[in-house]
Amino acid sequence: MTAKPGKTSWAIEEVADTLIPLDPEAEVSRTPYEGVILARAKTSVAEAVRAFKRFEYAFIAFITPVLVRCVNPSPGDVAEAVRLVLRRHPEGPGSVLVRVKLRGRSKRVASEREVREILAALGFSVARRGPRRILVVEGVDDYVGVSFGNTWQCGVKCTLVDLSEVTII
Repeated sequence: MTAKPGKTSWAIEEVADTLIPLDPEAEVSRTPYEGVILARAKTSVAEAVRAFKRFEYAFIAFITPVLVRCVNPSPGDVAEAVRLVLRRHPEGPGSVLVRVKLRGRSKRVASEREVREILAALGFSVARRGPRRILVVEGVDDYVGVSFGNTWQCGVKCTLVDLSEVTII
């Protein structure tokens, strides 16, 4: 997740307020990267998405529920995760938005160019705006998450990747 500029502490509170009722042991933490938040909960991804869709957020800019997680990935692991997620979407190929944000060591195992090549090979076209479908690859050091779904407005300038039409892996 990413917070709006200068609002990380408040965004952490918003995330915690959403996840802790689902899982009292949920963890929400700041990363070394400004505005980037990691959250972990024992609840299902689908249940977490439903919870996030119930509220509007003032301090969160982008919520990315992770479909496939790569921990300490080697080159090729992220590409395989992207292929797996894309093949599971019920609408199949078409036009999609792409968001690739890799920070720290995660830059060594994937790139936006590689993600775009995979999209093209599977019959997807990349749009700058327009389609609701979005592929997200977010990395923080030794952790990379991949998500694919429709965008959902969860507040003023807040976007959630809605996985309700995706087969959860």
